[in-house]
Amino acid sequence: MAWSVWGVLVGWLLVAPAWGLEGPVTRVLDGDTIEVAVAPDNAEGIESPVRVRLIGVNTPERSSKIPCERRWAEQARQFTITWTADQRVTLLLDVERRDKYNRLLAYVSIGAGDEATLLNAELLAQGLAWVGEMGRNTLDRLLFRALETQAKAQRLGVWGD
Repeated sequence: MAWSVWGVLVGWLLVAPAWGLEGPVTRVLDGDTIEVAVAPDNAEGIESPVRVRLIGVNTPERSSKIPCERRWAEQARQFTITWTADQRVTLLLDVERRDKYNRLLAYVSIGAGDEATLLNAELLAQGLAWVGEMGRNTLDRLLFRALETQAKAQRLGVWGD
């Protein structure tokens, strides 16, 4: 089930401090980290390509010593690759812009208008991620917790092991 960006973030969009960086995904590092080629003259002054960490979600780590975590990490990575292949994405920014590794923190929207889908929410809905707090970026908290709870109840993805 796809989660409409507009249905999910209607209230958020009304108070968003900035949003709208766009570009193609040039690399998927793991399920929750991608690189995006943004326009060099963007209003945020962000250099391209920019490494982006999805706000509000954590996917399993590929470097984990636990085999099932590595398996789910690869599934989350493949999911992100599939969803972002040949796509331009929109990066929706929140209050805190960077994490401790200097990655841009963003909600990642794929598609446009009523057809837009929020990658962060899809990872949770499919059970390929769990909610991860990102500092003061909390506008997604209630929705993301509900998606995680639903995936757990359905024993999807990481919640099925």
